Amino acid sequence: MQQEASSSSSFPSATLLRSQCESGLHEILEASEGITKQLQVLEEKETNWHKLQQQMQQHAAQAKQQIHFNIGGKLFTTSKETLLKQEEGTFFHMMVTSGEWEPDTNGKCGKGEAND
Repeated sequence: MQQEASSSSSFPSATLLRSQCESGLHEILEASEGITKQLQVLEEKETNWHKLQQQMQQHAAQAKQQIHFNIGGKLFTTSKETLLKQEEGTFFHMMVTSGEWEPDTNGKCGKGEAND
């Protein structure tokens, strides 16, 4: 009989087990909430990225086919397609797709630049 009592006391009580389970569950729920918030932020960023890509495609479609540059008094002409062949993020690709650059009717000038 003495031996049975000592072996049963080595097991944690039901109250202790319940408390540990509740604590673990609480930690899991907090982590889940954090993951859900991060997922929402990522989904919002992805939505914004898709909108930006659509705007860039629209701006590229609206750009003139022939683009003229006056660089240090030397005139250069190229096609929109040539500039768009560059990797996304390059200067000329961003210039054409940003929507901030608007050549005049001859395709010569950008926003804020002088018409020479």
